[in-house]
Amino acid sequence: MTRGRYGVVVCTKCRNAKGVDLVNKNTRCTRCGKQLSLKRLRVYYRSDSQAEIADKVGVLNARLRNVEITEQNVTDNDPYIIAVKESSLGSNERERLLILARVLTRELGTFERSDLERIVEIQGTGDPDEMMELFNKLDEVYQPQRNVFRAVDI
Repeated sequence: MTRGRYGVVVCTKCRNAKGVDLVNKNTRCTRCGKQLSLKRLRVYYRSDSQAEIADKVGVLNARLRNVEITEQNVTDNDPYIIAVKESSLGSNERERLLILARVLTRELGTFERSDLERIVEIQGTGDPDEMMELFNKLDEVYQPQRNVFRAVDI
């Protein structure tokens, strides 16, 4: 097995895949909140690249949820794949959401609930309505129209 600093593990409670820094001993599931001990979990994929790990998390979550992986939804030029990869580099939820908003604005101009549904499908976790509420609370994101979002600085 390839050695790497980052890995993909699956929550034992809700079966959600997530990327982790293997230097840590524990992690918390982003979907159900369960505390997970990394030494007790199978590492499905390892890499030194966080972007690679983000891609593998999306693929594994799609497989776990029986979502068909097609060429269209794994292409590197897919704006949603780009947004998921780049936002995974954020160090906390606020930063990940802000990166997500900036990438979607850069790639699409504006974004709305249907775009967030696609992000959730790729990530295998999250709630589009909750994401919209959080975007409303970010000073760096505004609504040029009702339920249409755009990052202020891109």
